Amino acid sequence: MSRVKFISDHELKHKGDILTILQAYNTSKTGERKKDTYFIYAFQGKELVGGLCTEQFWDWAFINKLYYKDFDVLKALLNQMYTYYKDSIVGIQYASNDDIVTKHVLECGFEISGQLPNYPKGKTKRDFINTQLKQIEVTKKYDLIVSNEKNLEHEAKLDNLIPKEQNKQIDLQFVALDNQTVAGGVYGYIKNGYLYVSLLVVSDDYRGQRIASQLMDLIEKESHDRGYDDMYLDTCEFQALGFYLKRDYKKIATIKQFPKGFDEYTLAKKYR
Repeated sequence: MSRVKFISDHELKHKGDILTILQAYNTSKTGERKKDTYFIYAFQGKELVGGLCTEQFWDWAFINKLYYKDFDVLKALLNQMYTYYKDSIVGIQYASNDDIVTKHVLECGFEISGQLPNYPKGKTKRDFINTQLKQIEVTKKYDLIVSNEKNLEHEAKLDNLIPKEQNKQIDLQFVALDNQTVAGGVYGYIKNGYLYVSLLVVSDDYRGQRIASQLMDLIEKESHDRGYDDMYLDTCEFQALGFYLKRDYKKIATIKQFPKGFDEYTLAKKYR
């Protein structure tokens, strides 16, 4: 048996190694899937009135950044996004804890797929999906600039229009090392009162040694010691659903066909 030691790596020196192992494992199950980015900027005259930044991954598109001056701008942005992704994705995912945004995206054909209470305290984080991609009536005209590459000038303007988040992100990472070889690792972050476990992987050569369990013990205890007991994560059915269920995580949401041929689950628990 290998002599594996566990280290904290909150500076994320080994995050690239963890990603490489995980991506190789995922690709072995899913094959290569299309990835791209898409940027939409809406102008009225010289004024930037909206922006939407997306990423396609595992047959879905994710809205990573969104700003709109009024509801009509949102509809114009979404229509352009629907046109671009039509027939190439299963659906669109988005998340927000803003009640007004929730009202607007639901009116635009999204539905709530899951939610987390008190994210942050007093607010609810809602996850949305849209698999219909139906065009919406827009009453005004906007000049839309679209690209697969980020426009630095427009992005700077967009960032100035989006309210800055008050809750800082605290990165946590633990790595299992066999001498200088990364046997596995876990990465997550604390934000808005929750620990989100983003990455967990153990290399094939080191499975069966309870490394994943020890990594999860470390990151969960670290979060608890910092005063954060609410935890959640996402996992695909070919990854570690059974493992997390044994650790008392409970399913709170399911995304069908993410990626095509598989389902993805969001799970949550409170540390105890």
